[in-house]
Formats: sequence, C-alpha cells, structure tokens
Amino acid sequence: MQINPKYRNNPAFNKALSAHSEVTSAKKMGALGTNTKSCSNRSTQGLQPSADTAKIKAYRKFNIKLKERSGEILFNPKNKNQNRVCGCGKRRIDKEMPVGVQFDASNGVARYSNLQYCGSVWVCPDCSYKISQERKKELAEAMKACRDKGLHVAMLTLTVPHYLGDDLKTLLKKMSKAKHSLWTNRNSREYLADQFQMMGHITATEVKYSDNNGFHPHFHILCFLDKQYSKEDLQTIESELYELWAEKCVKSGLGKPNRRNGSLESGQEKYAVFDNVGSLRISTNGSKYKR
Repeated sequence: MQINPKYRNNPAFNKALSAHSEVTSAKKMGALGTNTKSCSNRSTQGLQPSADTAKIKAYRKFNIKLKERSGEILFNPKNKNQNRVCGCGKRRIDKEMPVGVQFDASNGVARYSNLQYCGSVWVCPDCSYKISQERKKELAEAMKACRDKGLHVAMLTLTVPHYLGDDLKTLLKKMSKAKHSLWTNRNSREYLADQFQMMGHITATEVKYSDNNGFHPHFHILCFLDKQYSKEDLQTIESELYELWAEKCVKSGLGKPNRRNGSLESGQEKYAVFDNVGSLRISTNGSKYKR
C-alpha cells in the first residue's frame, strides 16, 4: 500500500498500515470493516453493473481525490484530535489484525477490510456515497410501506434568506431551531393536527452554494398523510404553513423567508429517492429532475 506524501507527517495516518496487509477472498471475509452506520454493508458489495465499471472506477477515484483534499483542508497540525476525514480509510479498526483486500472474482471488485471510515455525509465524498445508497434503500422501503398502508405523500420545501458571507454552521443551527419550533410550538402543532395531520415525515437537508448568494441550505420534507388533498387544498395549506414557518424563522434569528421559494406539493404520483446525501430527486413517469 502506498502512502500519500501529503500524509506522511499526518499523525492521523497509521504509517504501519502499509506493512500489515493481505489479500483474501470476498467469500472468506465479511463485509467491509467500518465503525460507522451505513458506511459499508454486505448487501451492497459487488452490486455495480459490469457495463459501467469504467464510469464507476472514475467516479470512485474522483471521490477519493476529493476526500484527500477535504482531509488536507481540515487537517490542523496544532490539534491533537483531527477531523475524522483526515484518517478515513487510513487506520485499522483492529490493530492486531492485518488490512485485508477482498476480491470478488464474479464482478472484479476489490475492497479493503479492517479499515476505519469517518462516516461523514458532509465532508467525505467517499462515505457520503456509501451512506446515501443505504438511505436510498431505506426510503424506498418507507415509500413501499406507505403505499401498502394506503397512505398519501406530500413534499414540503422550507427555505430561509441567505447571503454571501453567511456562516453555514450558524444558518443550519438556526434552521434546525426553527424547524423544531414548527413541529412543537402550540400554535403550529394545533394547526397541523386540525388541517394537515401527518402520520410521519422524513427530512432531507440540502445545501447549495453560489458565488452570488453564498450557502443556500433548505429542507425537503416528505409528509406521510392518511388523507389525500386536492391541489387547491394544498395551496391553501401552503400559504398558512408559510406564515407559521416565517414566524419561527424570525424568532430563531433568521430573516423572513421569501414566499415564492417554499412549496408544498402532492407526491402521490411521485417516487422519491435519496441518490445523493442532502439531495432529493423526484421521479415522475420515468423522468428525473433535481430539487
């Protein structure tokens, strides 16, 4: 195993790693070693279509380069404990065991085992992809259970004002506070119970960025309902929910959201999947567009 010269002086990297490796069969070894939920799973190994092998390899290489760059940016020699992405895939889980290389001859896929992974969906493109695949399957199962129980789905999008130079961490903290208030404060809780009763919901946090307006975090929320609403009813509820959301945003230290950017729409004919962490795609009649 080669050591990236950029990490030779990085204490987060175990220099002895290259001296402790062995190749084993994928059938002999278990799933890719990880100490983070959904970062690796036995059922996801070797599922890549052989026809797309070249594209997959190029994509993985690109993700690994991004991970290396992320580690370089976040590495601080003054800190004893580094960000986990600095050592992602570079340290052994069990120091007494060697690093294994799992190879599946049926599809030509090889992976390392007994390595720690950071499991960060925000700063590690490699872990982000693996986790997103697990969440994609979990959401598909939730949508199937929803249909089986005769429930209906609507998608709520919540946005906040954002400007160039805004601190993303501060924005997300205030947004989370506003969303918590939307679900728990008495006035909004009573409104939801009377006008828009949800059996449950799933939230995806998406963050975009532009050189003109900086970071643009927003929420996509799949609402599971026991009642199907007409388009006109949803428009009325959308307007009323906007007033509640705007109130919570202002009280949480955010500006008042733009009325045009938020939305509430029916998802009964749509199938939603997370195919990127923080990104929600909606597929309707075979077509896809990014929210």
